[in-house]
Amino acid sequence: GNIIVESNFKLYAYNFSPMKTLILTMFTAPFLRLPNLVVGNITRESVREALLLGITAEQILDFLKANAHTQAKLLNECYVPDNISDQILLWEAERKVCSFEQVVLYDDFPNQDAFNLVKAEAE
Repeated sequence: GNIIVESNFKLYAYNFSPMKTLILTMFTAPFLRLPNLVVGNITRESVREALLLGITAEQILDFLKANAHTQAKLLNECYVPDNISDQILLWEAERKVCSFEQVVLYDDFPNQDAFNLVKAEAE
């Protein structure tokens, strides 16, 4: 693989197959495509769209690590900057903050005793 991820969320992919390029565009916002180069940004919106498709943050990070540029692999073991991996994980976590449930609202009780009776039954 030949992906370089910078700490400013910019990504460069060299000599990528059409299939890998398609995968890459599922979680990045590409702004330049040349025959052997794709340049894009990892954005909150692009990662959110990937998450909505069922792609997890771990899968995104695994893809980036598995396709890291060979020079990046030789220089260190951290192919994706920490701030990038942390932010992708945070974007995934923020989707799990709220959950929605269907509820029924009871109001217009004739008096406090009627309210307390329904409240006791619900608890």
